[in-house]
Amino acid sequence: MRERLGQDQAVSPVDPPGWKRVPQLLRAVVSGLVVLLVAMGARGSPEAGRGQLVIAKRVSARLGVVTAPGYRRYSTPSQGTLLGAINPGVGGKLWFTEINTGAVVSISRDGQTHEYPIPWPDSVPEDIVAGPDRRMWFTQQGIGGIGAIAQDGVVTNYPVQPTNGEVIGLALGPDHRLWFTLQYADKIGAISVTGKVTEYQVPVANAAPHDIAVGPDGRLWFTEPGVNRIGAITTDGVMTEYNVPTPNAGVRDIVRGPDGRLWFSEFTANKIGAITTTGEVTEYDVPTPDAGPHGLTGAYGVVWFAEQNSGCVALVTPTGVFSTVHLGARSQPVFVAAGPAGTIWLTEDGGPSIGVLGRALVERLTAAALGGHHGEAGALSWMRRVERRALQTSSGSLPVKSGPQWLLPPPAGGLVSG
Repeated sequence: MRERLGQDQAVSPVDPPGWKRVPQLLRAVVSGLVVLLVAMGARGSPEAGRGQLVIAKRVSARLGVVTAPGYRRYSTPSQGTLLGAINPGVGGKLWFTEINTGAVVSISRDGQTHEYPIPWPDSVPEDIVAGPDRRMWFTQQGIGGIGAIAQDGVVTNYPVQPTNGEVIGLALGPDHRLWFTLQYADKIGAISVTGKVTEYQVPVANAAPHDIAVGPDGRLWFTEPGVNRIGAITTDGVMTEYNVPTPNAGVRDIVRGPDGRLWFSEFTANKIGAITTTGEVTEYDVPTPDAGPHGLTGAYGVVWFAEQNSGCVALVTPTGVFSTVHLGARSQPVFVAAGPAGTIWLTEDGGPSIGVLGRALVERLTAAALGGHHGEAGALSWMRRVERRALQTSSGSLPVKSGPQWLLPPPAGGLVSG
């Protein structure tokens, strides 16, 4: 879903779907292995038909934990796979996707996992969100569909058209439909829990709509890396587009922030941007050079993101102050999400593994960005008060100013071993 693009690499309808963070040679090798494994294990696999129900094989394991001050890791059930998005959902667990092994996985706060292999081959699942029906919904780039999985492992596939349109981002809308982007088809789609699909054409060609999120105004906001814009669509299909100031910024992920703005990553420009619901854009330079900002989430009154190229996780406050922690060279973080008890969870391609920033580390990072006078112990409760106040009073009109960039150095010995 959120691929790495170089300075001179454009989004093109002829680019192969999925796995775009891997060099072509490695992708070819991994793809060959996946095809072989699928062929060995998919005898009698059902076709990915509309609304077809299948019980996915369930694998349960308590996995090893790597601990370090304020940070821990859990190994994923399948090794040698790229990991997709992670989000809280059904059963009070976090759910993530294993892209090239074609599986959806739930993980509890103590690291217990359940892996559900998707029954049809070449699914390529990546984005995943909780639906209004107690199912987890996920994109399937490889077969052009939206999948839904219940807690007991029942999987349903809903095809979308065109099947090669590259289903990318996914978000639950205010109308209880799941909204998604079709990057190669230049469309925004919505699907009901019964599988009814409606699609809307983006007004400009080669927009390549990527990620999508619901805004405080009830519209669905999406990034358009192909034309360097941010779009918004009402639930009845009326679209508006807004230009991003930095040319060829490489806009990718988008999330609703705590201040009533929509925050988005500029992967190529190495910036984090924020847009009001009236279209005013503010951009903030990421302190880490060539960080590759990616996989945003709004939590605890700030916006968190992975620095895909630097092995860091960072946050930015509504006033543009950054706080960054290095997780080690092996991390390769991709997506982040808020977890239980004041934690931040992330998927890491290095390993691969699931990482967790503990509450104390989260408090330290937020306190560092806010300023020491708030105190580390009370940082989270203070941030929650700020978040509630911002959501109640803002519609993109809260004062915004540029703040100093703050980089949190890891303690002596580093935060993470390995």
